Amino acid sequence: MKNFSEPHEMHLFRGKGVVFEDKTWYTLFLPTARLEPTGFDDVSLLQQVAAELLKRFCDHYYNYCKRSFIEPRLELRDLTQDDDNIPQEDFYQLIVDGSEEQVISGIIKLQKELEENKQSLLKAGELQACRFGMHLFHPLFHVKKGGKITILPVALNESEFQFVTDLKEWSETNAEQLQKDGVELFLLRNLSRGKGVGFFEAGNFHPDFILWMIVDGKQYVTFIEPHGLLHEGPASEKVQFHKRIKDIESRFANPDVILNSFILSWTKYPQLRWGIPQDELEANHVLFMTDDRGGYIDKLFDTLQRVVVK
Repeated sequence: MKNFSEPHEMHLFRGKGVVFEDKTWYTLFLPTARLEPTGFDDVSLLQQVAAELLKRFCDHYYNYCKRSFIEPRLELRDLTQDDDNIPQEDFYQLIVDGSEEQVISGIIKLQKELEENKQSLLKAGELQACRFGMHLFHPLFHVKKGGKITILPVALNESEFQFVTDLKEWSETNAEQLQKDGVELFLLRNLSRGKGVGFFEAGNFHPDFILWMIVDGKQYVTFIEPHGLLHEGPASEKVQFHKRIKDIESRFANPDVILNSFILSWTKYPQLRWGIPQDELEANHVLFMTDDRGGYIDKLFDTLQRVVVK
């Protein structure tokens, strides 16, 4: 694969203006043969490449301008019951075809167990539920991908549900130590664009969860994203956000609010092939929730604890 931004290949875009001749803002890979069009299909491919680059350039430029407007106006505010991240509905709606009698009986069974206030992880066929008091509302649901049940408000996907259940188990195992250290933990599922907390600093990134750790009157607010990384790279805005969020923290200038961000990789480390040691990625707040399931929550809180004792 040849790097499309190399000088001897840039002649293809010289007629398009200086945007493409600036090699600092993109790196594109194509087989060498595709750089020597022999027919209109090949020309069409290069036109698609140029159009996609222009779209991404416009998107980044728009976010840059919007960020310059929003950043000076950022403010801290209290989370209230009226926040969009807190469901206003009194009930979940579980929608299923009336002919699915087995599925319906499983839902009824799970509903009864929830009414009995069972704290364990509950499962009925393709449906799972987690009653987790640390989350600001519960229970939380997960439906197997491709399942026959639709849930409103939206259910958690597989990686999100695993994180919640792993955190639930960790907090229960460490409950005595947390109480001894005077640590309070709260978790909230963050909604996507339009309602949840997003960051233009990272391409309008909306992390899946917000975790509050309260110690000695200080709030350690951590944004957490369980996320597959096969289509990301080490320079991804989501991956690098753990650095940029410190700029936001500095702008707030509030010593009682400390911000952090983590990516919880649903992709196993050997599949990434980024050429970066795992411990180096972990130091940059990328933790592996599948091949390190027994340790990634410990590593997350070990990192936060180092911030606390500074």
